[in-house]
Amino acid sequence: MSETSSHSQDASSLTRKGRSLFRKGKFEEAIGLFKEVIGFDSNNIFALVGLGDCYRRLHDFNEAVNFYQTALDVDEDNVFALLGLGDSYRGLIKFNLAIDAWKKFLTFQPDNLQVLTRIGDSYRKINNYDQALISYEKVLEMQADNPYALRGLGDCYRAKRMYEGAIKCWQKYLTFHPGNAAVLSRLGDALKRMGNYAAAMKVYNETLEVEKNNAFALVGLGDLELIEGDVDKARELWSATLGADLSNITVLCRLADNYRHSHVYDKAEQVYNIALEFDPENKFLLTGLAETYRGSKKYDRAVAAFEKLVGLYSDDEIILTGLGDSHRDLGNLSSAIESWKKTLVISPNNVFVLGRIGDAYRHLDMASESAKYYIDSLEIEVNDACSLHGLITLILTQDVDLEDRWIIAAAEHAKTHKSIEEAREVLENVSEKGLASLPESLRNL
Repeated sequence: MSETSSHSQDASSLTRKGRSLFRKGKFEEAIGLFKEVIGFDSNNIFALVGLGDCYRRLHDFNEAVNFYQTALDVDEDNVFALLGLGDSYRGLIKFNLAIDAWKKFLTFQPDNLQVLTRIGDSYRKINNYDQALISYEKVLEMQADNPYALRGLGDCYRAKRMYEGAIKCWQKYLTFHPGNAAVLSRLGDALKRMGNYAAAMKVYNETLEVEKNNAFALVGLGDLELIEGDVDKARELWSATLGADLSNITVLCRLADNYRHSHVYDKAEQVYNIALEFDPENKFLLTGLAETYRGSKKYDRAVAAFEKLVGLYSDDEIILTGLGDSHRDLGNLSSAIESWKKTLVISPNNVFVLGRIGDAYRHLDMASESAKYYIDSLEIEVNDACSLHGLITLILTQDVDLEDRWIIAAAEHAKTHKSIEEAREVLENVSEKGLASLPESLRNL
């Protein structure tokens, strides 16, 4: 017998033994046999794929990729290597590369439901919901009750806020898997978002029958109790999700926000600080805490909290506005104006901030600057009540040069929302030419 023939027989025998060990879960022993084959037959496709499979099952995905790629260098169309390569890239959270490998696999097995579903899952994980929908729908065309595609399709619809579609998918899924707590809680959430509160409550309670401490169901029921006006019950349910684990940021944020909106500032501050121990740079928690300080009139702390936020999120208009408001609360009007102007760089048509700057300049007796910002606001929203009110006060208390049209607009607002006497006082600043063109509503004051 020739040496080549002997090696061929050895390779066949060793790979069969390696596969047997693989099926028994003895991956390390199988690796030894496959590597023995590679030692005298470096292009042995069975050994190369076998090594990829073993390393994949051991979660050594980088090594698995290396062997699958080597196998594909030998046989670029090897479906086992393509399938394993996709699975290994998925393990490495390289979903685009996984999709590429699986798509090539589908050119040989286009109706493989498992791979089509995996492609859908991967597209969903990279937020490409439209492509995920296409993959899941292909699966459901071939197998209408495929549970994995139904669940994934429902998750895509939820992500796209197409809650009716999500509800249909999950309801169909639950006909096959009625006790799945994760899908039940998702269904409850979708029903809640659709405004079907009674059905949502029923589903959340079904979830708790399956899994009594399901956090999503408890949080959802808390939300529903809040909608019904039972604040104490909502807090009780949210608190129940924490149990011995205080690290649930979503629940802590809900609880703290509720205390803040209810003006229970000491409790809100306490819960925000607990949550921030687990996520110290969380924008929503830090913003809530800063607003809590404002609500409890701890303005110096509010400024410090907002300044920390600006250091982390310098281009957030809500944060910059909050910092300006906190400086104003402390009486630091110049600092308030500086912060609000940074807001306008991001959102130049923010009428509320324009009005605030107008007010600040008015309190600083800087009439022309004040008028400029009031008018900028009114150019965007002609009926903005705050700017019109500020403009009336400015006209009546400070010497300011304005076009007649703005004085007339202020007078009309004063007549409607304040008093005829104030409207008359405002009109005293209109020029002779302006008086000749007064609207009918102001002529007989």
